[in-house]
Amino acid sequence: DQVIVSEGVARLLWDGEPAVGRRFRETKYQTLFEAEGWLTVVGIARNVESRLYDGQRSDLQLYFPLALDMPQPDARPGRSYTPRMLIVRAATPALVPAAVREQIRALDPLQPAGTFRSGSEIYAEPFEQQQFLLTVMGAFAGVALLLAAMGIFGVLSQAVTRRRREIGIRVALGAGSGRMIRMLVGRGLLLASLGAGIGTAASLAGVRTLEGLLFGVAPYDVVSFAIVIAVLMAVALCACSWATSRGVAVRPSELL
Repeated sequence: DQVIVSEGVARLLWDGEPAVGRRFRETKYQTLFEAEGWLTVVGIARNVESRLYDGQRSDLQLYFPLALDMPQPDARPGRSYTPRMLIVRAATPALVPAAVREQIRALDPLQPAGTFRSGSEIYAEPFEQQQFLLTVMGAFAGVALLLAAMGIFGVLSQAVTRRRREIGIRVALGAGSGRMIRMLVGRGLLLASLGAGIGTAASLAGVRTLEGLLFGVAPYDVVSFAIVIAVLMAVALCACSWATSRGVAVRPSELL
């Protein structure tokens, strides 16, 4: 029997050596592919990530000829049931069902045509639960980021406001407004940096729990972490600058 294997299978069995023309017999993966006897590799296909019954990811796929009779383990004695999927690529997908049904009726009027689904629907079906969970988690994450930004703004603004008397004394002793702004904003950003560092460390420690829900994004995606840190630091900068500019703008006589 001829078979096309994925790059993952070729790498697993022959460790990077040429696989076309090789023969192998399924033993370890027999329950997964439901094939028996010796198989001859006639081609290599790109990996397509799939999920096993236990939820683990796999890039091990075998592609058999459509005419190959592969009995299923749940088939009744003496009968064989093999689900078939015909993939049609067309410039006008809406015309495919009628054309396929017409061809099937021409070959066998009693043969049912089955159902028709687009490739997008087939691809999206296994990920519906993950997409829903990610949407909910994304909404909660957005709310958490907003609350964190509001908290940073309020805490730093209050910290600068409490130091208004100190600001008045320093200005009265000759400290310029620019120097005061740099000092207060620098301290506020230092506190925000410490908080961002602690939060990033905690996120890195718990990111493995979400790995099963990620598609196309690595668990330790640098861009995602950088965006969150940049947003929080921008909020901290705005909070410190706004509160400091208000405090420095007041005359020292009023503060004292």
